[in-house]
Amino acid sequence: MALFDNPLALIALVVLVLAIIAIGLIFIVQKKANNNTYLILGATDAGKTALFTRLRYNKKSPTITSMKENEATIQLVDDSGAAITKQPIQLVDVPGHERLRFRYADFMPIARGVIFVVDSTTVGRSARTTAEYLYDVLANQHTTKSRIPIIIACNKTDLFTALPTSKIQTLLEAEINRLRATRSAAVEQQESSGDAIADYLGYEGQDFKFEHLENDVTLIGCSVENGDLNSITEWIADLS
Repeated sequence: MALFDNPLALIALVVLVLAIIAIGLIFIVQKKANNNTYLILGATDAGKTALFTRLRYNKKSPTITSMKENEATIQLVDDSGAAITKQPIQLVDVPGHERLRFRYADFMPIARGVIFVVDSTTVGRSARTTAEYLYDVLANQHTTKSRIPIIIACNKTDLFTALPTSKIQTLLEAEINRLRATRSAAVEQQESSGDAIADYLGYEGQDFKFEHLENDVTLIGCSVENGDLNSITEWIADLS
């Protein structure tokens, strides 16, 4: 007997299809709801762990070089104590040491956003190494596939020797442009070895600009020492 000649079989089929759709929607909603992890990345001494402590406890911490991840679930609040995110967020501070920073990749599949901390007072001398790390984050397959938003937090803007945010953007874009030329030649070898690096950042034939990326990249000035973090907390609140 044909399916459409059997009302009970047809009803059962419809119920099954609707159940599958419902389960799929629930999975998507739950995945989105659980996607509330924010990574704090950057080179050693940029102020990552200090930022983590500020956001978690709203107080300063002594300068410490982290050798393992710091993780915490927190509820961001404004000056009045009112919550500014719909739900608590997960913060992960990844060590910035060159031998340990690769661990960030383990958290990229669950990242809602990335806070990449830069020392505004030393980036003029460390632009190359900073750009190398940032390039890896920008080209990570999860960043490109999920279009993970990234905020480049230019820390220590309260100090006299700090470079303006616009100058830091120019430095990093220029360094990434140079790195792009050397790395693109090794793409096929990287992909064949399973390395999760995209083939090219930005537009071919044009100098690299953050605005050329499909994911949103924002540069802001901040001072962890002085608690000037409104740009970061507002960015998180907008995403959460």
